[in-house]
Amino acid sequence: EEVPYDLDRNIKNFKKYVENEEYWYAHEEIEAIWSNSKGGDREIIQNIILLLAAMVHYQMNKQESFKKLFSTSLNKLKEKGIIKSEIVYSYPLGREYVLSLVSYLDQYSRYEKYEENKAEN
Repeated sequence: EEVPYDLDRNIKNFKKYVENEEYWYAHEEIEAIWSNSKGGDREIIQNIILLLAAMVHYQMNKQESFKKLFSTSLNKLKEKGIIKSEIVYSYPLGREYVLSLVSYLDQYSRYEKYEENKAEN
C-alpha cells in the first residue's frame, strides 16, 4: 500500500522508523516525499532512499549489496553537502548521519512551505 504524501507526517514517521531501525517503513515515507519533489532535491532524496535500502539489505544479511548501496548513497550525499563526516559503515545507521538527514528534511520542509505560501499570495 502506497504511503500518502503529507510532508510533515512523512518526516515525523521517517524519524520514528529510523530510530526503531524500521528502515523499510522509513524508506516508504521518504519515497512519498521523493515522488512529489523536483530539481536537485529529487536526487538528494533518492540517495536517502538508497541509504535506507542499504540498511534493509544489512537486515537481510546481504552484506555485499549493503556495502555498495551504503557507500554509493553516502558518497552522493556527501558530494551534495548533506553528510559532512567521514563515511564509516555502520549498523544501525549512525547518529550523525540521522541528524544530517533530519536536518536536511526539516530544511526541505520549510522551503516547501515557503514556496506554497508564496504561490498562494
